[in-house]
Amino acid sequence: MEQKHTLEENGYYAQVTDQLIENIGYQMIRRNWSMRTLADKADIPYETVKHLMAGKIGRPSFISILKIANALECSLDDLAGRNNPALEALRRLADHADGMYQIFAEVEHLLYPNFMMQRENNK
Repeated sequence: MEQKHTLEENGYYAQVTDQLIENIGYQMIRRNWSMRTLADKADIPYETVKHLMAGKIGRPSFISILKIANALECSLDDLAGRNNPALEALRRLADHADGMYQIFAEVEHLLYPNFMMQRENNK
């Protein structure tokens, strides 16, 4: 119980919900979908989508988010903002082409310079 209370105090749930809303909105824009279209494709009530996107649902149900992810053909990690699409694309390229590792390493260094310096210092 204590952990749950701490997460609420730290605004963790609000932060995750904000990230979900942002990423769902991004996916809707990419597909040129309205909230009505998303509700229909996800088979959830339009009012649920409308309230979620307006930030009126503090903790959306897992089933609703799962249905939305299915409709958008993306993972729960994508909606939660745990994947970086640019890095994933570069990793796929690096897996299939000689010499791409160096390019990937350089791009990763540009994206995360502090991480790369820490990694080199720990060697």
